[in-house]
Amino acid sequence: MRPQLLTLAFALLASSAAFAQVPAAALAAVERRAYPEAERLLREQLAARPEDGEARFLLARVLAWQERHAVALREYERLLEAESDNSDYLLGKAQTHVWNHEPQSALPLLARARRLSPGYADVWRAQIMALVALGDEDRLRQARIIREEARRRFPDSRWEFRGLE
Repeated sequence: MRPQLLTLAFALLASSAAFAQVPAAALAAVERRAYPEAERLLREQLAARPEDGEARFLLARVLAWQERHAVALREYERLLEAESDNSDYLLGKAQTHVWNHEPQSALPLLARARRLSPGYADVWRAQIMALVALGDEDRLRQARIIREEARRRFPDSRWEFRGLE
C-alpha cells in the first residue's frame, strides 16, 4: 500500500470518535500495525456483538490493509446495507477498490460521498487519487479540476499528487 494512502487511512481511524466501543486491544494492535491480531480481536468482538458497526468498520479496514480486498469489500457491503449514506463507509470501500487496482469502481462511491459530505477533504483527496490511478488524459484533467476546487475549498491542506504535477 502506498504511504500516502496508508496515512490517509490512519488519519480516518484517529479522527473517528465512532471507535469508542471497539476494544482497546484491537485499537492498540492497529496502531502497531499488528493486523492479524487486530483482525482476531475484532472477529471476537463481532462474534459476541454482530451488530457492532464500529468493530465491523475497523475490521473492513484491517482486512484492506492486509490486502485481503475481496473480504474487506464484503464487510463494506454489510456496512452500507445498514447505512447506505455513510460517507466513511463509502470512502473505505472506494479506497479498497483503488488498492485492489480497481479505481474505476471507486469513482461512483467517491462522487456519492462527496455529494453527501462536501466538506470531507479526505473524500476529495481519494477521488483525485482514483482519477490519477486511472492515468488517462481525460481522468488526469478531471483530477486537476477537482484539485483546484479542493485547494480553494480547503486552503490549509496539501494537494500534491504524484503523477498529477
